[in-house]
Amino acid sequence: MDNGDNVDGKSVSERAVDAINRLLIERPGIEVSLHGHEKNILDAFGRKIPSRVDVIPATSFYSQSDKITRPVEGTALNNLVGAVKGGDIGGFFSIGDTSKIAIESTGIRNNGCGRPALVAIFPSLSGEFVFSDVGFTSQRSNNASYENAVGNFARDIYRQGLMASVYAGNLGIEKPR
Repeated sequence: MDNGDNVDGKSVSERAVDAINRLLIERPGIEVSLHGHEKNILDAFGRKIPSRVDVIPATSFYSQSDKITRPVEGTALNNLVGAVKGGDIGGFFSIGDTSKIAIESTGIRNNGCGRPALVAIFPSLSGEFVFSDVGFTSQRSNNASYENAVGNFARDIYRQGLMASVYAGNLGIEKPR
C-alpha cells in the first residue's frame, strides 16, 4: 500500500484510507492486508487500524523513479507476490508501477507464458468488468530484429488475451471480448 511515495503532497497511504474504509463497510466479509511502510500506514489511519485490516511491514523500498531488473526481497510488492505464491491471498491491488509488478511477479509466472498478464476486476455502472494490463516495452536485445520484437509482442498479447478470457469466463462472463 505504501512505498513512501507522495502525490500532490499527500502520501499514498493517506489517499487510500477513505477507499479502504468504504470497502470495509460495503463488503463486510472482506479482510484487507496493507503492505508497505508500517509507520506511514499507521499514521494515515490515525493509528486506529480497523479490526479487519492487517499491516504487513516491508523491509526494503524503492521509489517510483527506481528501475529494477529483478525482484527485490522485502519490498511490499515482493511480499505480495510471495503471499500469492504461498496461497495466503488470491491476488492484490496496487497503484504502483506496472513494470515493477511484472518484474516482482516473475517468480509466480507459468513457464512459456511470456509476459505476465496483469488482470483486475473493476466496477462500472453496468456491472463489473475485467481489465488486463499487458504492458508494452520498446526494450529489446541488440541481437533481436524489430520484426522479431514485434512478433514476440504480438504473441504475448495473444497469450495474455487467452489468459484474461479464461479468467473472465471463470467469473461467469460467457463471451469475453
